[in-house]
Order: sequence, then structure tokens, then C-alpha cells
Amino acid sequence: MAKEVLLKLKQVPALTKVITDLSLIQAHPELVNQLIAFLINPLSGDTDISAAHMPFNFDPIYATSLHQETFSGAQKEMDIAMDISENKILISKLYQSFIIILRKEYGLDIPFEMPFVNCNLH
Repeated sequence: MAKEVLLKLKQVPALTKVITDLSLIQAHPELVNQLIAFLINPLSGDTDISAAHMPFNFDPIYATSLHQETFSGAQKEMDIAMDISENKILISKLYQSFIIILRKEYGLDIPFEMPFVNCNLH
């Protein structure tokens, strides 16, 4: 299966580079799902809460059924804890980007936690 997916991937070389335009992913949903299947087991969709996101974006490009059930829908929303000011949110995003660079470019593993809450909107 991996060889078949790699052959398909060679036909869409743009998917092997940094993706900033979601329309590229949307144009190749089958191939993207096959690639993500190597990271997230598609058979565990009703037992695992897993998703793939673009950086700094809470809307997943792929999510298991349990993730969708838990975090999506008209009555639910993922929100940053209410006691965090807008400036602290921006600082957290900037800090997170530095953490990504330090991990990827320098191999440093610095712990990062940001308080999230699952809000049920009534």
C-alpha cells in the first residue's frame, strides 16, 4: 500500500512541499486521507480522539469520528480558557511558533502547554 501511495504522491509533487493553500488538500482528498492513514489509524475512529490540523488553525483537515463528535457541531466549540486576555493569546501563538522552530531546526524539546476548554454553548 505504501508504494502505491508514494506513486500517487509523485503525481502531485505540490503535496510534498509546505502547504499554505487548503485548496490543494481539498483537491486531493483521497490521497490526503491515504497519507494521513499512516499517522492516524482509520480503524480507531470511534475509540481515539485524533485529528490533523494546519498550524495555528483549530479546524482539522482530517478528524476521527470521535473527534468530530466531541469537538464539532452547532452546540460545541473549542475555545481558549476565558481568563486569558487577547494579548496573552497572541503571545501564546508566537511562543508556540518559536517552540516549533526550536524543535524542528535545533532538536530542542521544550514543554509547551496552553489551557484549552471544551465549551458547550446553550
